[in-house]
Amino acid sequence: MVQIGDIKLTVLHDGKSVVPGHFFGPVDGPHEDLVDEHDMITLPIAAFLLQIGGKNVLLDAGMGPASFIWNVPNGDRLELSGGALPRSLAKEGLSPEDIDFVFPTHLHGDHVGWLFPEGKDFFPNAVIRFGEGDWEPWVENAPNPHFREGMRKAREQGRVRYIEGDCELLPGLTAIATPGHSPGHMCYMVSSGTERALMLGDAISCPLQLQNPEFEIAADADPKLAIKMRDRIFREIEGTNAMVGGPHFPELRLGRVLMGEGRRYWS
Repeated sequence: MVQIGDIKLTVLHDGKSVVPGHFFGPVDGPHEDLVDEHDMITLPIAAFLLQIGGKNVLLDAGMGPASFIWNVPNGDRLELSGGALPRSLAKEGLSPEDIDFVFPTHLHGDHVGWLFPEGKDFFPNAVIRFGEGDWEPWVENAPNPHFREGMRKAREQGRVRYIEGDCELLPGLTAIATPGHSPGHMCYMVSSGTERALMLGDAISCPLQLQNPEFEIAADADPKLAIKMRDRIFREIEGTNAMVGGPHFPELRLGRVLMGEGRRYWS
């Protein structure tokens, strides 16, 4: 748990992803200590719980009760699995019915898996908000029919609302448009008093991209735009003491971006 002024931020672990070491750049590059003997990197899958102004808010919604193997055309193999988020939520004394808002950073399966698992409306009282650009590719063309129909029904109920560009979602929570990884990708700035934390989603998937923003990843819809958005993120946090983190950061720690010898470091 991290306290951001008056806002409580808690990591909710859900599962893990196993990706090729070169997913984030050369295997013998600055992340070689993360690569195992099979040239693979294991990273977590998580969501973040905000308790803000009497509301329970989720940033992302994990992988869901599923395992998934993605055989990429270039021969790579990605393995993702989830299932732990309900237990993580229960440890905080909360049930799915207690969630007021879900703000996915984007609609990839490892960020929305608990919204409609196997057709169940898992957070029945929650308003769901996300970047409008993700609706067409990741709802209307969703490979999972349960997710597609669940989202359509929630929209008919008035529980789905788009985020259009930068805007304040709740007092202390602001959306920052960062398309590239997906067309509608959003980062979320949490702020209270003089303290801030920027939740990165997959705009920066792991600390390696803080240190090496030119690293492209295979899952970016528009790799060149994603690099530009990482520059935008650095401008957002430059000169501040803001913490940063994401649902795939090792050990799910929040840290700060420091400058030294002309390079950025995550600490």
